[in-house]
Amino acid sequence: MKGRVLIVVVVASLIGCHTQKGERRENKSGVTRNQPLKPEASVAQLSRIELIQLGRRLFAGKGSCAACHEINAPHIGPSVARIARVYKEKKGDIVEFLQGSAKALVVPAQYGIMQTNFVVTQSMSKRELQALAAFITSCDK
Repeated sequence: MKGRVLIVVVVASLIGCHTQKGERRENKSGVTRNQPLKPEASVAQLSRIELIQLGRRLFAGKGSCAACHEINAPHIGPSVARIARVYKEKKGDIVEFLQGSAKALVVPAQYGIMQTNFVVTQSMSKRELQALAAFITSCDK
C-alpha cells in the first residue's frame, strides 16, 4: 500500500502545474512559455503570464484553494471557471472578496464556509491577491 501511495505522489509531482524555477503555461493563443518567476517583483513588473503562474501556485499551495475548488467542476465550493464567469458578468472584485470586504457573488449561502479561509487570504500581500485573482479570471472559458 505504501508503495502505491509513493508512486502516486511521485507521478503527481512530475505532472504538477508548476516547477520550482518556472512554469510551462499555454496562453489562449496556444503559445507555451517557460519563464522563471520573479519572486520579488512588484505586480506592475510581472507580465500577465507570470501573474497567472504565481496565482496558480498560491491557489494550489499557500491559499489552500484547491482543497475546496476544482477548475471545471464544483467540489466543496463552486468551480473556479464558474467563479471567474460570475465575477466577470457582475463586474465583481475578487481581491476585495478575498480580503473579506465584499459580498459573495457566486454562492452566497456558502459564504460562511469561505469566511474561514479569510485568515489565510487576509495574510496575503496585495501582489499575491492580485495574482490569485489573475489566475482565477484566467480560468473563464
